[in-house]
Amino acid sequence: MIYSDLKDREAYRLLFPNYPDVVDIPHLGEMLGGISRKTAYKLMRDNEIAHLKVGRAYKIPKCHIIAYLQKCGMPEKEGSVPLESKGPFR
Repeated sequence: MIYSDLKDREAYRLLFPNYPDVVDIPHLGEMLGGISRKTAYKLMRDNEIAHLKVGRAYKIPKCHIIAYLQKCGMPEKEGSVPLESKGPFR
């Protein structure tokens, strides 16, 4: 099973339960497997992940991170490779 098969509410409940509903850039990097700050900004600049700018800070709703992962076909188990990768990890 791939997480993109999960219903939105179930995915939201199961994925990243220890993170707040709205995260910052460092949390985004952690949630996406330790990507760099530069890569996180690139994903937002390219509109791959929807985000908000509050003053000088970027805020990313957790639901938008989950939507991005579903769009990329995130595998269920760590270390497995999706059949088709559309994200920055090619």
